[in-house]
Amino acid sequence: MTTRISVRRLLGHGPSPAMVVACIALAIALGGTSYAALRLPANSVGTKQLKDGAVTEQKVKAGAVTPAKLGTIPQVRVEIGSAQSIPTDTATGLTWSTVGYDTAGLFKAANPDQLTAPIAAVYAIEAGVRWAQQPGGYRLVGICLNQVAASCSKAENIALSQHSTSGNPAPKESVSTQVRLAAGDVVRVVVAQDSGASVAIDASPGTHFAMSWIGRG
Repeated sequence: MTTRISVRRLLGHGPSPAMVVACIALAIALGGTSYAALRLPANSVGTKQLKDGAVTEQKVKAGAVTPAKLGTIPQVRVEIGSAQSIPTDTATGLTWSTVGYDTAGLFKAANPDQLTAPIAAVYAIEAGVRWAQQPGGYRLVGICLNQVAASCSKAENIALSQHSTSGNPAPKESVSTQVRLAAGDVVRVVVAQDSGASVAIDASPGTHFAMSWIGRG
C-alpha cells in the first residue's frame, strides 16, 4: 500500500511563529554586538576600561612600544666645571655645574649639589669620581638620599665605594644603584678622604652624576 503525504501536511511541520520571532531577535542581537565591536569610537578604550593585568608582555607586539610613545623619560647627567678640593677627614658634597642633558628638570642651578626626582618611580643612579694624585689613606664616594653631606654617614649611603690608595695614588671610583624614590626625593654625591691633606677631584667627564627613570614606583 502506498502512503501519500500531502504538501499541506509537510508545510504543517514548519517553524512556529514563536520560533521565527526568537530567531529574528537573536540575529538582531548578534548583529548589534558585532557592529559595536567593529565600530568603537577612536580613543574610547583607555586605562579606565582596561582591567589590571589585562595587557601582558605576550599581548604586546614586538616593537609596538617605542621610546617616542613613552613620552618624556626623566634623565640627567651633570659634571663638575672645575676641580674641587676635598679636605681631609671631612665628608663633602660635590657641586655640579655642567649639564650634559636634563630632560625633566632634575638638576637646579640654585641647588648645585643635588638631583631631585620629579615623579615617584624607580631610578638608576650612578656617579663617578676621579681623584687627583695624592698618596696616603682611603678614598670614599657615596650616594646619599635626603641627607646633606655633614649628616650622611657610611651606613646611610644608598651606594658606597671605598678604596685604599696603596699602589694607586690617583684612584677612579664609581658607584651605582637602583632605588625607588618619591617625588621630591633628593640624592647627593658625598666624598671623603683621610690622606692628612686636601685632595682635589679632577674636572673631567669621569667625574659625573647621572640619574634615569627605569620604571614605575
